[in-house]
Amino acid sequence: MKTLMLLAALCLVLCVVLPQTDGACYLIRYTRCYLVQSNGRWYRICVVQYRYVCVRKRDQIEDDQGRTESKRKGPEKAILEKFPHKCSTYDKNGDGSITFDEFQKTLSDVHDTKTLQKLFKETDENGDGVITCKDEFLQAKFDFSKKPVNQ
Repeated sequence: MKTLMLLAALCLVLCVVLPQTDGACYLIRYTRCYLVQSNGRWYRICVVQYRYVCVRKRDQIEDDQGRTESKRKGPEKAILEKFPHKCSTYDKNGDGSITFDEFQKTLSDVHDTKTLQKLFKETDENGDGVITCKDEFLQAKFDFSKKPVNQ
């Protein structure tokens, strides 16, 4: 029953809300993962949130609560400013990038070294050995669709 209600709500958004916008709408996937221990085993539970953000003709950003805000930076930068990120949790020296040592110190109690190396390598898109907070860290947290939803 919950699934049916969720599908009905999604259809309402896709069929009624999106065609009424004057600009392009982007679907953003925001994921939060938690590690939970139960009966001596660790489980990773991820909560995935999907949000629509629409860019109007006059370069305005509208979030899913209907608030609009004028931006001249393009949709992705304006969207990223709406969501706080915690790069400072990993970036211990405050230089704007995360080295593997900083990454490992933050997550070593949760993951083993092999898993951390794999995660770090996947996030470090350009392979320079550091995760930049403004680019790679945010891209790892937010999955922007390449095509607007309503075009």
